[in-house]
Amino acid sequence: MISSARRSVWSRAHRAVVIALASVLLLPTLAAPVSSATGPGRAGTVQLRTVPATPGVRLDVAGATVTTGPAGTADVAVADLNGIARRVTLAGSRLNADTTVRMTHVHPDPHLASHVSRLSIGLALTSTVSLRITSGASTVVPAQVSGIRLHAITGAVEAARPGQTVRLLARRAVLRHGSLRTQQVTWGVDHVTTTSPVAVTTAGPRFDPLGHPSWVVSLAPVTGTVTIRTVPELAGVTLGLGALTATTGPAGTATVPVSDLNVARAVPKVLVSDTASPARRVVRVTAATTTGPRVPRERHLLVALSVSRPVTFRFVDPRGRTIPADRVQRMQLSQNGRVITIRQPQLSAPVVLPSVAPRQVHGRWVARRLHYTVTAVWTDGANTVFAGRQRIDPAQRDPGRITLSVYALTVTVYDALLGQRISSRTVLTSASGARRSVRTTTPARIEALPRGLYQIHVARAAFGGHYPVLVSRNTDADLRVITRADLALLGVSLLVVAAAMVLTGKHLHRRRRPTHLEGRT
Repeated sequence: MISSARRSVWSRAHRAVVIALASVLLLPTLAAPVSSATGPGRAGTVQLRTVPATPGVRLDVAGATVTTGPAGTADVAVADLNGIARRVTLAGSRLNADTTVRMTHVHPDPHLASHVSRLSIGLALTSTVSLRITSGASTVVPAQVSGIRLHAITGAVEAARPGQTVRLLARRAVLRHGSLRTQQVTWGVDHVTTTSPVAVTTAGPRFDPLGHPSWVVSLAPVTGTVTIRTVPELAGVTLGLGALTATTGPAGTATVPVSDLNVARAVPKVLVSDTASPARRVVRVTAATTTGPRVPRERHLLVALSVSRPVTFRFVDPRGRTIPADRVQRMQLSQNGRVITIRQPQLSAPVVLPSVAPRQVHGRWVARRLHYTVTAVWTDGANTVFAGRQRIDPAQRDPGRITLSVYALTVTVYDALLGQRISSRTVLTSASGARRSVRTTTPARIEALPRGLYQIHVARAAFGGHYPVLVSRNTDADLRVITRADLALLGVSLLVVAAAMVLTGKHLHRRRRPTHLEGRT
């Protein structure tokens, strides 16, 4: 209770002090006589100055209408100068067919004479402008332009379409250091929207709308830089972008300045697959797309490349000895379920095989290395590999070495009668009908035979000249045959035996005959 009473006493005392101070400060002012310059009903002249200086502006000054002259000024007599700045309004908003005016400021200027009030009238002039688009130096036709965005130096933005009539601020008054100044408002185009996603800008100076009812916007290409990145990262690839060329560096990238950023939309062409060794690989463009954030005057172009490399196939036996490629009729490779058949005469020359293929994974391009599985190699009509045991990676060094499952057959021909080795022409026939002829002067070794059943024919054999031989590993075949000489020798031997038997029989007959005669006598 005591505290509340004290606060009430202090509040009443504070209000009393405030009222006393206000009375001391305001009393001299209220008691002073009103100045003669601003006294009630004081007549005089109002001098008007438009900013910007605009002739033909109709102003209403305290009920009197006045029009500014060529210098944008006017004088008008009024019956009362008191508060004259608040009684100035715009009598008409249109200057001509293309320009309208709006009053933004009424600023009193310093007094230079008695009974004269000087006022600066701030105006904003707006012009009606028709927009027209031309292709200029660009490749964009006006029909492709769907909209343009206009930007003034004041920060104002206007959206417009080609052929549209727009109202643009041309002049305005700004208050600087206590006085009104004229600001020229110019416009530019900061964005062009087209029906196709191309980069285009405009050429020419900024546009002043005042007194210019038509604005011809000339299109121009956008200059900048294009950064190329290849997948996979390949160095030394020369790409063509329109009339420009770019060669990738060690990381598979290249940056080139361009006079038109729209070249990034063109599909690049491979001009040189490898500047260091053009025969080492064959590069082809699979896809090209712009990537990365849109930075003004920059484009990032990702180029997906498929890479093929020439592979020279070299066939060897299990001991590493070379087998002529012309003995191989065809070869069959498998890659991810796809069967590739290579025939002669392609096998005798380098065969170009894809080694890297790009593909998209979750929206990103990645390089996929390709491997091949050898499923069949047909030599002399027989398959000489085990399917799936050998793989080919074209990107590796010497990828074309293929080991064939071939074996050696050693043929020795013996005379069955005399037991000695004989020389003869021997013909080896495979199951497919392929024939190989050798001479068995000494044991003849026939190399690189595929697995299978063979028929051996000895030319000198009169009997027993055909033998079947199964080759599934290195095999020795000892053949015993009867030759024509053996037959002749046997014939002579038989004749000799027959003659001996005849002679012996005659001799025995002669010896028996005298004994018989003596007995009869």
